[in-house]
Amino acid sequence: MPFVQAKCPECGGMLAVDDSKKAAVCQFCGEAFIVQEAIINNNTYVTNDNRTTHNYGEGTVVNVYENQNSVSTLLRRVFMFLEDGDWDSADEYCEKVLDIEPENAQAYLGKFMSEMQVRRLEELKDCVVLFENNTSYQKVIRFCDDDLKNELEAYADRARNNRISLKNELGFISDDELYELECPMCGEIIYLDEELLEYKIIECPACGEKLEVNVVKSEKILRKNAEEERREKNKTLLKPQIERALKLQRRFDISRYIMSDGTVYGENKNPNLYDIIAFSGNIFLKENGTVVVPYLLPDYFKEWTNIIDVAAGNSHYVGLKSDGTVVAVGDNKCGQCDVSDWTDIVAICVGKYHTVGLKSDGTVVATGEYLNEEHCFVSTWTDIVAISASGYHTVGLKSDGTVVADGDRSCYEAFGSPSVYTWSNIIAIAAGDLFTVGVTSAGNVFTIGNDLLRVVKEAKKWKDIVAISTKQDRIVGLKSDGTLITYPNEYTIGKLCNDINNFDEEFRLAKIERNRSENRSKGLCQHCGGSLKGLFSKTCTKCGKPKDY
Repeated sequence: MPFVQAKCPECGGMLAVDDSKKAAVCQFCGEAFIVQEAIINNNTYVTNDNRTTHNYGEGTVVNVYENQNSVSTLLRRVFMFLEDGDWDSADEYCEKVLDIEPENAQAYLGKFMSEMQVRRLEELKDCVVLFENNTSYQKVIRFCDDDLKNELEAYADRARNNRISLKNELGFISDDELYELECPMCGEIIYLDEELLEYKIIECPACGEKLEVNVVKSEKILRKNAEEERREKNKTLLKPQIERALKLQRRFDISRYIMSDGTVYGENKNPNLYDIIAFSGNIFLKENGTVVVPYLLPDYFKEWTNIIDVAAGNSHYVGLKSDGTVVAVGDNKCGQCDVSDWTDIVAICVGKYHTVGLKSDGTVVATGEYLNEEHCFVSTWTDIVAISASGYHTVGLKSDGTVVADGDRSCYEAFGSPSVYTWSNIIAIAAGDLFTVGVTSAGNVFTIGNDLLRVVKEAKKWKDIVAISTKQDRIVGLKSDGTLITYPNEYTIGKLCNDINNFDEEFRLAKIERNRSENRSKGLCQHCGGSLKGLFSKTCTKCGKPKDY
């Protein structure tokens, strides 16, 4: 159980708290408090000149160093420290920048993020601590551009609602202590308590309308707000489309697809590729739970049984077993094959040198490294239903149709484009080299990434797409009529199925017909493969049916 130092927000008493808990009770004053707020309270203090400073322990304060590096280099170090969770070093380097440029908004942003202990700015969406009076936050708002200002103010508004929801959930406030404010533009119900009544103007989290705080105490407060209701509705509506896309995406890539008879188009010369139900790279999964890897000795995979999914990296192979465990073989110089202790896994994906697993509870585990030698940081993800990875980044799809990502930011937060964190109603995702693709429930395609890749621009023009796959800088989309279209060299590579909503039945009937054809060619009963006996009219010795062909 991880204990960290904290300071009671009420009496200032120094505490040791379990940071996995939402709330605790102060042993000195007996007041209940939010754990996240107490931890942040311990890590900051206000100096005599009303400046918020990071606490490095034992009352020490950062010394001013003689700067020898450019501001841009120092800022890069700041955000690398933030990604590593090294709050002290991030704050220290922000001070170095401010010694050179006292009005640098990015430096104040770094200080603010270190004080709030967030690795990425988007983590503020889950914040329950009110930060609008934070000195660093106010400096960012004062010196930053309008885009960053709008983003931060939106997070501040969301923090208020998060705080009310949490306090209500923990029982810190009762129904008769809550107030409600209805947005006249969209009808959103916003919950407030005495603490939030001090704000004269707040922003509606649903539509962004600025509202005057003029509330009426409610007789009865509903615990689930409109946003949660919409999210739950989205989950219900998107679930069948997401599940369909996940099944279909296992059956094709940029040049090959599994045909209805279980063979693989594009691999017709290999006699071992039959009864195939999924593939990744050059590893093929058979219906009986075994795998085929052309050009590699079968001994590598002789213990692979009861496999339900496969994934191929640059030089390693990963298999998901029916009991939720994972097996892997191949190059392990980055630890990408260290999966022996994984359990309860329902999906896998790989980059060139890392492996990712999705657990049944919607959390994610990972091992190995990206191409830039950074580790994959996905342990905080929740409510995930699909994952995809490239050599540079990892992408997760949540059950409500939103998207999260980790790794090289240029792959999912390209300059001048909205981040994948702004996407909604997504039913399928794919991570390519230096770009990310998402398919909406309406069949449109979202892309973001390196603008030098034409695929990022061209794939946005596609319509009527139900599933997607990528390989390096190429992309293939499955249309609702079952055809597969690819880019570059945009053309139709084939038809995966006739009916995307009943493809399982289509493949089942095709397999039956294939088996009957094989039995007929051998002079056997087409129904069961038994021997046919009889002088004039032949009958199957196994099932008793007469010869009918």
